[in-house]
Amino acid sequence: LNIIKNEEKGSIGRKFSLVKMFLALMFLSTGNKITLSQDEDFQNISINIK
Repeated sequence: LNIIKNEEKGSIGRKFSLVKMFLALMFLSTGNKITLSQDEDFQNISINIK
């Protein structure tokens, strides 16, 4: 599932797409625990849903 596109310009677009993805995951998995991790420059983002 690749929601954050590599052609997104700049880190601000990445941050907004990250927030949108996180909100969508919160609504989709209300009963699950979500672990969201990323490195400092928003290059690698991993999401674990348990």
